Amino acid sequence: AMAGLARALAAQGNMDAAIPLYQQSVAIQPRPEVLAALGDLYAMTGRTDVAQATYAKVRAVASLGPTDRQMSLFEANHDGDPARAVALARADLTKRHDVYAHDTLAWALLAAGQVVEADAEMILARAHDTQDALIDYHAGMIAAAVGRDDDARQLLSSALARNPGFDPLQAERLTAALARLQEARP
Repeated sequence: AMAGLARALAAQGNMDAAIPLYQQSVAIQPRPEVLAALGDLYAMTGRTDVAQATYAKVRAVASLGPTDRQMSLFEANHDGDPARAVALARADLTKRHDVYAHDTLAWALLAAGQVVEADAEMILARAHDTQDALIDYHAGMIAAAVGRDDDARQLLSSALARNPGFDPLQAERLTAALARLQEARP
């Protein structure tokens, strides 16, 4: 519950209130995705040393249990090892053959520079028309990478409209990418 409230506060831009709640949450149960979110807030508020230490804890905690999906996304989102991100995503897809497994693999493939493969995997992720800002964001970034700028603008705009605070760090990246796409518009 604390992590959920922290996420909501971060989505509203209230980092000062979100950080202590994330800290309390990880003190109770240090889940990789919550640690990563806390690390992102540290990074966004200029506390890079603390962010890097928190990211190291993500990897340490992940080594204790099955977290393929979360770790694949972490590696892809934090300039980690792209080959590891792809391997973890593929492992997750064999266990949980769902929309989010395809989305995670698409995102990891993009991080690994395999844009054509990422685009093909994103088609599978979007096959059920799941309404999710994160999937729209990933699909938009992949569309931009393969040169479908109109699709990218539409998908990124949709992600912002659906949930502008879906992930503070990724929303910041989305806004920057959308601005670049708007400037490049003929």
